[in-house]
Amino acid sequence: MTIDFEAIKLQHPLIEVVEAVAGPGKQSGNIIRWNCPLPGHEERTPSFTISLDNPNRYYCFGCNRYGDVFDWIKEQHGIENLIEAVKHLTGEVVHMSDELKAQAAQRANDLRFERLERQVAEQQIAIDKLQEMQSWQIYRENLAKSEEAVELWRAEGLYPSWQTHFWVGVAPNFYAGKSLTIPVKNYASKVQNVIHRIIEPGEGGRYRPELPGLPQSLYFTDPWLGITQVMWLFEGEKKAMVARQHAERKEVEHNMQFVGAKKHIRIEDVPLFDGCQKIIYVPDPDVSDEIVEKNALLLGVDRVTIIDLIGKTDDMLIAGELDGKTMLSAGANGRKLS
Repeated sequence: MTIDFEAIKLQHPLIEVVEAVAGPGKQSGNIIRWNCPLPGHEERTPSFTISLDNPNRYYCFGCNRYGDVFDWIKEQHGIENLIEAVKHLTGEVVHMSDELKAQAAQRANDLRFERLERQVAEQQIAIDKLQEMQSWQIYRENLAKSEEAVELWRAEGLYPSWQTHFWVGVAPNFYAGKSLTIPVKNYASKVQNVIHRIIEPGEGGRYRPELPGLPQSLYFTDPWLGITQVMWLFEGEKKAMVARQHAERKEVEHNMQFVGAKKHIRIEDVPLFDGCQKIIYVPDPDVSDEIVEKNALLLGVDRVTIIDLIGKTDDMLIAGELDGKTMLSAGANGRKLS
């Protein structure tokens, strides 16, 4: 026995199922929008959408959830199992079999691939828009005109000459507040994102991208070097910048790349270290051993050396509790996972 998912979708159109919960949406062109009705997402500006070009798929630009009528049922009712979602939608009793399990697994894989394709396409649209805006250049000009902004970055640990090196800037009114800006470049030195470090963050958090949909890329302090023999890995862009500044030595120029990443390394980040012989991983002291081990396993334990500091790298360097020479020496004597 198999389930005809497409027939069920025709019998239960997604727009009608959504309207039964959220009421009629607002149509603009071929797009219908609602304030997101998915659990856990409250908003004032409609970001939940269904395109009439593909009326069997919803996408929320606010919470980044995406799917079809079965995913809608699973989200609305806290159902994890696809077969249970079918039962809930149709009222029919469905008995699980190996054939149904295989069919459900294939559908899940197809949907994941579709989501990935959509994400890649949306990221490219966002990158193209960012390249058209060239906003990081405006933020750099703001910095050059403002001694106050230069001092703000100095307080974050970056000397003026290194502020120029890293292309950092300042945005006077981003999300109703001033922010320090960090352009994130790929190995071709093309800007892929601009990270805003909000000076007085509200409920939205301290860090925000320039535009929704931009990729969460690794940060390279010297992207033109590409993959180097030794790569230092820190949590966050600012730690990588401050560490690079304090590690100013001739051998660094060609043999070392300093990288800022999120707390959790993603599988898609790993190829960006291909060809690197040694990764010196400096986790924040509050990162659990479990996360450290998982990151090291992803990157390859044979080439990962871990440095355990009592404080955050940038804070220790700024306070003089650590200097560049000591940091570089620690990289040669860090611990390996057993």
